[in-house]
Amino acid sequence: MNTEELQGLLNQESINGDELERLLSARSSGEVDFKLVDTREKYESMSKSIAGTDALLPTSSFYPKVKTLKDKEQIYILYCSGGDRSALHRKNMRALGYKKVVDLQDGIDAYGGATIKSG
Repeated sequence: MNTEELQGLLNQESINGDELERLLSARSSGEVDFKLVDTREKYESMSKSIAGTDALLPTSSFYPKVKTLKDKEQIYILYCSGGDRSALHRKNMRALGYKKVVDLQDGIDAYGGATIKSG
């Protein structure tokens, strides 16, 4: 996948698990830059998280925690368990002025890529 196609994925509202895998691979080689954000609660993230997750932004404390993401020009890819919370937070972050926010369709439950156990 070339850089133009990768940037195209980052301009969508949602991506699937295979697309996230390609983006994570491209990020590790320096082709693209984004932050991967888990929007589940801490207890959920302790069982497993997507390898390469940069931040936890739990739904229960979304508004105070979103302020920790200072760069509104940065690309953020959000995920949750099934896709609903990350889609909601994508809309909320856009309303708060974040320029590029993407969510993972169907969440970590449908994701087939590398995960890690946190706790």
